[in-house]
Formats: sequence, C-alpha cells, structure tokens
Amino acid sequence: MTTPDPTRTVRIVLGTAFTGAGIAHVVRHEWFESLVPEPLARWRKPISAVTAVIQFVGGISMFIPRLRASPAGPIWRC
Repeated sequence: MTTPDPTRTVRIVLGTAFTGAGIAHVVRHEWFESLVPEPLARWRKPISAVTAVIQFVGGISMFIPRLRASPAGPIWRC
C-alpha cells in the first residue's frame, strides 16, 4: 500500500490554473498586454509572450514528477 500524496490536489489545481493562464495569454493577448505598465510599453508583446511561456511550462511541470522541485534539490542533480 502506498502513502497518499497530500500535495496532489494542490498540484492539480495550481497546474490547471497556471496552464490555463498561459493559454489565456495567447488567446487574449491584447488584454494581458494592457496590464504592462506604460514605462515598459515598448516591450508589451515580448513581456506578455514570455509570461505566457513561463506560466504554461510551470503549469505543465506540476503534472510531471521529474520537473517538480524536490527536497533532494534541483532537477539537474538527478
């Protein structure tokens, strides 16, 4: 018998939320670009695109055990 993972529900909720936000950045990019402050207006599209990628990859990584942070250290030490 295996021990249940107490973080499973949280990972599913956060993974779904971050993945959805990443997709929303692409679908509704005008709205997300409008959130970038005026001093950074020149880089609105790149900032929104990078944020979309980070959120999407972060959300997907919640579902892939090897990509999650572990008490043993970062992934590149595996």
